[in-house]
Amino acid sequence: RLAAWLAGVEVALMLFLALVGRRRAATHMLGTVALVYLVCDALGAIWPRQRPFARLSDVEALTPHTPERSFPSRHVASGLAMAALGGRAHPRLGATMAGVAWLLGACRVAAGLHYPTDILGGALLGRAVGGLAQSASRTRSAESIRTRPSAASSWTRSRLPPAWRTRSASATASPSGTSLKSWTMRPR
Repeated sequence: RLAAWLAGVEVALMLFLALVGRRRAATHMLGTVALVYLVCDALGAIWPRQRPFARLSDVEALTPHTPERSFPSRHVASGLAMAALGGRAHPRLGATMAGVAWLLGACRVAAGLHYPTDILGGALLGRAVGGLAQSASRTRSAESIRTRPSAASSWTRSRLPPAWRTRSASATASPSGTSLKSWTMRPR
């Protein structure tokens, strides 16, 4: 039940971000989770392993589940990938999401649905995909600032004391040949 709840929280978070105008963040999260699921399915095909309740006679599943594809844990992988993305902008949120993902992994081991190595494999995969997603996001953000210098200029201006926010009439040429307005920091 916790796994279904966590998946619902992930979907609700993506929908919320899309509704409040953060479509790029929602799309980024959706793409990250989709990549996690694709890689998990590929690894499951390479290393097929039945779940503990299907393989070990002394383990009972606490909830109904199909017996195939135990490694790696998709729930933990997607939870930690989302935690990496959320933690970039909101560290406390990321830490909370990571804690929930680890708790979910422990519950799935206790329920007889995963081996501890499934959880560790999912954690490594989730962290790797989350790190790649963060890197791609940072690269895209840096590229956006380079191609739209006005965004960088307005960000810099907004952090200056009001008396220092003066606009210079001079324009300089950038390495790409486009004209960039320069901003000076002179007290009035």
